[in-house]
Amino acid sequence: MRGPRPHGGDEAEVTKNKLSMGLDFKKARGIELLMALWKISDVWMESSAPGTCERNAITNELALAVNPSLVIVRVSTYGQYGKQEYLGRPGYDAIAQAYGGMMNLTGDPAGPPQRAKSYTGGLCHRANRVGGNDDGAVEVKKSGRGQVIDLAQYEAVAQTNGNTLPIFTGEGAVSGHTVIGRRASSPTIPSNAAMAGSSSARSAAQSTIGSRDSSA
Repeated sequence: MRGPRPHGGDEAEVTKNKLSMGLDFKKARGIELLMALWKISDVWMESSAPGTCERNAITNELALAVNPSLVIVRVSTYGQYGKQEYLGRPGYDAIAQAYGGMMNLTGDPAGPPQRAKSYTGGLCHRANRVGGNDDGAVEVKKSGRGQVIDLAQYEAVAQTNGNTLPIFTGEGAVSGHTVIGRRASSPTIPSNAAMAGSSSARSAAQSTIGSRDSSA
């Protein structure tokens, strides 16, 4: 267990009306308490970078052995599976917006990709998380088997882009920036800007990562 720690405004907003506690997974007692919580829980949700839990011997298999009807939701920016160079990276809202293609649709048409000021990446994945929890609970009720749900922030963001991705992959047309007060720009023939997972989105993500690293 860890003692009280100071926190800022963001944490005060996110954790309001919630009972919280800290566990030290590097100690046996921390793992014991986590397993005790699994036993009395319907859903276990974790949002560490992929591999973090496994390095502490915390696995899906262990959780389901403790509680066979548990719904496990793994939340990360890039998901639990895919390209290794991305999986181990920590992420946050701006990265999800960039890699998910939203920045390519946001901002002045004459300017660069722009981040939405609200925590869109976080809000989008929360909506998907609720749906995943419900779907997992329904399956547990039907089959009695616990479920593991892999939720990537960037995929949740990409789902909000409407038909822009299939239009790009199927017809090669690119949807540009739109801003309030102007007519939406029509899809155009491919340029160096593209949709989810494109060079534009990845460049924005890499730029954001670089600026974050340099300020650390």
